[in-house]
Amino acid sequence: MAKRELVDYSLAHSICREGGHWWEYMGWDYEAHTAQRRCIRGCHTWRYDTYDANHRKQRSRYRYPAGYLAKGITKVDAAIECRKLVERLITSRGITFVQRMGKASHELLVKGRS
Repeated sequence: MAKRELVDYSLAHSICREGGHWWEYMGWDYEAHTAQRRCIRGCHTWRYDTYDANHRKQRSRYRYPAGYLAKGITKVDAAIECRKLVERLITSRGITFVQRMGKASHELLVKGRS
């Protein structure tokens, strides 16, 4: 299988794939016992966490925006391509790039230069 590149992948999608989403709580569905969250980083992915009666998370579902899922490419190749794309776009747009280590994940902070 030929290796596909993520040529037209957006910066917002690449940043979330590379550094993870930033979730904002959007509400609670009492009948389904589900918390609704939306990524505020720019990709606008939605996450739905379903809980049992003891408040333990049972599962998470995601609703991705059009163009977010990288079809026809493995997760590893997509991660490598996203990292390259983020680095290339950040360099070409003069954006500062800061990476912080969290407890279990990396956070990618992107700020425009003043």
